[in-house]
Amino acid sequence: MQDAQQLIGLEFSDAKIDLMLPGLKNQRQDFEAIHKFPISNSVPPAMLFNPLPVGFQFDRSPSKFKLTFPRKVALPGNPEDLAFYSIRELAPLIKSRKITSEKLTRLYLDRLNWREGNPTCKEEPETYFKKIFYDTAGPIRAAFIKLVYDTVGAEQILFGADYPHGRGGRDDQFYPMTLKEMEEVDIPKVDKEKIYYLNAKKLFNI
Repeated sequence: MQDAQQLIGLEFSDAKIDLMLPGLKNQRQDFEAIHKFPISNSVPPAMLFNPLPVGFQFDRSPSKFKLTFPRKVALPGNPEDLAFYSIRELAPLIKSRKITSEKLTRLYLDRLNWREGNPTCKEEPETYFKKIFYDTAGPIRAAFIKLVYDTVGAEQILFGADYPHGRGGRDDQFYPMTLKEMEEVDIPKVDKEKIYYLNAKKLFNI
């Protein structure tokens, strides 16, 4: 628990840790039971999860998708309420110029209230960003990897590729795509090695 607290940037009292221990012990027992179950190498891994009930059929008749927005959306008396508006509610406000995307962004940043010393957020946002691990999974571009690298450093990034998923069965699978983008990122080789495997090796103690 002590190591886990440091990893995720949280701190629990001894009393709270005592409350969590029984549940963690149960989970550990479940994992040990799973590992004892013999599975032959001839059994393929579960690559596909289909939540549809047996025999379920989609309605495949032609149809048109039409996105509708509320006709009249007013600015709330308290700007803080905008943080809880949906995209469908915010879009008409921006389109009608009742508010700008810049003001919305500033509102969200001000909610952190880090400059005024909010007890739950005493440091700059970048400090909290550096307590999180990021990965490169999915369709990603070298510029995005470089942005995260410049923000949090190589030590907080793990290589991931969403293997074996791709797009419509075409050859542009995410794994080779991600490898290609990693090769193009303009960062030192030693930092790329951290992202490829050294960070995971250290994080998972392997």
